[in-house]
Amino acid sequence: MTKPKFNLRKVIAIAISLTGTTMFSSVMAQTATTDTGVKIGTTTWATRNVDNFGTFAATPTDAGKFYQWNRNTAWATTGTTVTGWNPENPTGTQWASANNPCPTGWRPPTNNEQKELLEETGRGTWTANYKSSGVAGIIFTADANELFFPAVGIRSDEDGTLESVGTEGGYWSGTQFYNSQAWLLLVHEDLTNDYEVGRAFGASVRCVKAEAVDPCPQPCPMGGVRDADCNCVYAPGVKIGNTVWATRNVDDFGTFAATPLDFGKFYQWNRTTAWNTTEVCVSGWDASLPTGIEWEAANDPCPAGWRVPTLEEIEELLDTDKITNAWTIKVDTRGYLFTDKNTGNTLFLPGAGFRYEDDGCIVYYNLVTNSDGYYWGRENYDGNHGTTLYADRHIGAYVAGCTSNAGNSVRCVAVTATGIELNIAVISLEKNKQVTLSATVLPKNTLNKTVAWKSSAENIATVVNGVVTAIAEGEATITATTEDGKFSADCTVTVTAATGIGEISQSRLTVYPTPANTVLFVELEKLANGRLTLFDMNGKLVLSQVINGNSAQINMSALNAGSYILRLVENGTVSAGVQVIKQ
Repeated sequence: MTKPKFNLRKVIAIAISLTGTTMFSSVMAQTATTDTGVKIGTTTWATRNVDNFGTFAATPTDAGKFYQWNRNTAWATTGTTVTGWNPENPTGTQWASANNPCPTGWRPPTNNEQKELLEETGRGTWTANYKSSGVAGIIFTADANELFFPAVGIRSDEDGTLESVGTEGGYWSGTQFYNSQAWLLLVHEDLTNDYEVGRAFGASVRCVKAEAVDPCPQPCPMGGVRDADCNCVYAPGVKIGNTVWATRNVDDFGTFAATPLDFGKFYQWNRTTAWNTTEVCVSGWDASLPTGIEWEAANDPCPAGWRVPTLEEIEELLDTDKITNAWTIKVDTRGYLFTDKNTGNTLFLPGAGFRYEDDGCIVYYNLVTNSDGYYWGRENYDGNHGTTLYADRHIGAYVAGCTSNAGNSVRCVAVTATGIELNIAVISLEKNKQVTLSATVLPKNTLNKTVAWKSSAENIATVVNGVVTAIAEGEATITATTEDGKFSADCTVTVTAATGIGEISQSRLTVYPTPANTVLFVELEKLANGRLTLFDMNGKLVLSQVINGNSAQINMSALNAGSYILRLVENGTVSAGVQVIKQ
């Protein structure tokens, strides 16, 4: 590792005599997955480096293995070069639990825990020959407790080349510094300190007890909740007026940005290419005008279940009788805050600026204050302009047209139901028998597929999550309704007296289509030599035909619509049966 990257400088030597100090706690009974630990301040540290994933090195002087931040591949601490090195910076806000290389009950330390180690021990004492082992490194001593961090070097972030063995050693924390950096404790013969470095470096891991401290001390902005890996999780949508809006901008095609404060990516109207919101100018910009009368479904960059909002939905958001809007600042990001007067629900649209149509350069934005927001709508506004929600800090929030080859943000709305269908419209059911209805909310990519079920006569038939139970003879209407109450579908259930057909195996019979209109196809699990019989729900035989093989076709065209029982009879015994429906 190049020294200037860490701004290392010569400091006054720390003179801490080893005389009288207590060396490592007994390493007896330590194994590859257990460690006695040493407490420094409020944190219990392992006495050995991590070796292969999930194991400790054999002794405190052993180098163990190197790891890139938030990755689980172990790299050798010997050999100048390695193959297969990944120079890309890992992602994440904390070291994910799935990638934690520490044995069970241990984890990478936080940066605050590393700072505590430095403060409690006066940054430690350098030794060139720890306990006559020939290994150089730093001895951390506090309250007669001692830790040794060997200076095993570090691997370059660019190609994994091993550097600085014997003069320094890098030790990862589990704490990010910025999108491409994380905190690392660098032990060095001149100065031991913590630094922010690129995440693709290969460094050692010295674990701490998992219960030592809350690994997610920082709250999430804008109402997010941290998951087990300390990532901020946000509700996907919020209802403002009659519309469910996404809480975050679109990022790469089909994905949302990480938080409501993130700008995400820019898009030209009715196009699929995502343009970053960080570089002032970009290459490859398409200055031609997009075509179309509305944003096509194949080009919609919103995740599944979401879509670009319509002009009507944008106008509802701007209805100040129902929804207030104001230019504001959230954390360090400026933008427009919309508040539903009835529910108090809020929606924040950050001001990311836009990319100019001619050359793709960002306009009305700077990294310090950011600026206005420009958000696409679904419709072509007037020829060469796409519908746009303007979130202007000077003029206010309004809707107008924007040249369609400009690059704007996208804030999605939930795909809403336009109808509902049931798989069965009419059915005859014996008393005490059940049938399961299936409801399909349309369109099939609707985000909210919740359905409410209801029976018109629960003394005749009940329904729970689509499962209909026949209670008594008579007729009942089973209704499935979308959660917004706008659409419903019915199934008429006629309950008849029990026929005594009884329970029979269905495993051998496959029938299709169901409901059937003219021909019912029957397939058997294995060859059969017998007869197929068809009974109506009153137990009356309505059809019988010979079967010799593993498939058959039944002509249903002369039968009345309703439910029937199909039986396979072999050697005078019913061996299989299934309920079928005539349309």
